[in-house]
Amino acid sequence: MVDDFWDSAATSYHRAREADPTFWLAGARELYARNWTLRESPDSLIAALRQHRHELPEAERLSTDAIVAWSEDSLALGLLRAQELTQRYPSSWFGWLIYGDMLLHNGPLLGHSYGEAQAAFERALELNPNLIPVHEHLMMLALQARDTARAGRAFGELTRLHAGPGLTADGYGNRMLQFRFLLSIARGDSTLTTEPDRQHRPGP
Repeated sequence: MVDDFWDSAATSYHRAREADPTFWLAGARELYARNWTLRESPDSLIAALRQHRHELPEAERLSTDAIVAWSEDSLALGLLRAQELTQRYPSSWFGWLIYGDMLLHNGPLLGHSYGEAQAAFERALELNPNLIPVHEHLMMLALQARDTARAGRAFGELTRLHAGPGLTADGYGNRMLQFRFLLSIARGDSTLTTEPDRQHRPGP
């Protein structure tokens, strides 16, 4: 999760759950990883987590409640549970990751601002500075706001963390190259946005 390899995370959590079918926390993390990669989750897993979530400690129960609600498209409930998690356990980077992610993707539909998502992500980074998914999402927020300073910092952190492999593993292309291209556009730098064949085309 920290390195943004969500498919691998889902597979690992699934293997843990196979080894111990009562390992409900692994099931919740598998469900969350599947949600991140837009992979369909079995209804049996969601039903089992709903049934057994009270067997988990409170922090894990709240995160599981948020994940299950999100999986069932109960967006308001999922966001509420994620918010409760950050309020009761403010030192949980995973809680702030969930909350920021839900605020970014679903918050505007429920009256929340992108600024709230940014604040949640920044809190997650205070607790764990190496969260590639958080730097990635902050990069997207900064580009959307045309804030080249914040985008530059996020890109620098992604570079520091060698985020390329994880950001490419989801099949959406070379995200670092895409981010570099978009950042150049936002900065008004035409050097990197010129068509490659035109850059290297021999003169007359």
